[in-house]
Amino acid sequence: MPIYKLEENTNNKEYIVGCNCNSPDHQLSIGWFIPNENDNCKEVYFSYHLYQFAFWKRVWYAIKYVFGWRSRFGDYEELTLFPEDVERIISILKEAKKDI
Repeated sequence: MPIYKLEENTNNKEYIVGCNCNSPDHQLSIGWFIPNENDNCKEVYFSYHLYQFAFWKRVWYAIKYVFGWRSRFGDYEELTLFPEDVERIISILKEAKKDI
């Protein structure tokens, strides 16, 4: 699974974690701001890329949503990880803990 470190600056760090299926639609972003002496922001954020449907399919989902229809499975997407990938993510989170 690919894990990319984005361009780092003095204020934040961010990694992009790709899925083992190699789909560009399955991506997780792990990032954090490095606090300075005037800032007390100590948060790690996770952003997940969701699949984007064609326009009319989104309109159809919106109409169903307005009328209260829900899938019994929910609206989820997945990211599959191998055990070695979990270790790499743990090391990223340890880095975040050290920085914040």
